[in-house]
Amino acid sequence: MSECIYTFVVTEENMMTKLQKGMIWVGIVLFSLGFSCVASLLEYGAVKIIRYFLLGYMLAYLAAVDLEKRIVPNKSILLLLALRLALFVPEALLYPGYLGSFLLSSVVGAVLGMAVLFLGNLICRNGMGAGDIKLFGVIGFYLGPDAVLSVMLGALFLAAVYSAGKLLGKKIHLKDEIPFVPFVFAGFIATALLGV
Repeated sequence: MSECIYTFVVTEENMMTKLQKGMIWVGIVLFSLGFSCVASLLEYGAVKIIRYFLLGYMLAYLAAVDLEKRIVPNKSILLLLALRLALFVPEALLYPGYLGSFLLSSVVGAVLGMAVLFLGNLICRNGMGAGDIKLFGVIGFYLGPDAVLSVMLGALFLAAVYSAGKLLGKKIHLKDEIPFVPFVFAGFIATALLGV
């Protein structure tokens, strides 16, 4: 649990810039305010709101970790998974007739999230880290198949635009790695605000 209380370790080789930190905070505020409005307008249930907030705040944390250390810690993936499993209890109590469809949607979302990125990783020969693939499995477990694809498309589009700009500006090379979770967080924000 101590992993969830993140302190920024500043070293020359992995220092997160003030702009990157600021963008994460802007994302947190945008998500918090915007999703609150969307949830109110679409009359989301309490469990769905809690599910989205848990995932959103953990994605913000993981974006900071990925920017700083270029990893997606397995402990965080397992924590997210455990929290989602725990949320099935209130969903079962509040919506007893829908538990089967909640479980099916979660499992299909998890498999779809992992399978699409795994296949892409095979085609691109290890173009994505295993942590990113596992993270999309968990995102699919939280959001289901439609929303995980929306997050994925948003993240891939934003990462492609960012990479193209950096390549054109000769700031990075074609084989350089970029942290992907910040784009996942941005794709999640867009998906949440669109009410997908």
